[in-house]
Amino acid sequence: MEDLRPLSYIIISLLYILAMITIVMRIWVRGYSMKSFGWDDWAMASLLVS
Repeated sequence: MEDLRPLSYIIISLLYILAMITIVMRIWVRGYSMKSFGWDDWAMASLLVS
């Protein structure tokens, strides 16, 4: 059986990038477009930084 680590790293990296893009888009929509930034958005923003 071949080593699956490179494939795992690629999949994990792509999902991480997709999650970061989704979080940034949500913060932009909720903060700038809708002007309704809630506590859950603050939690997501703090997790994005950390």
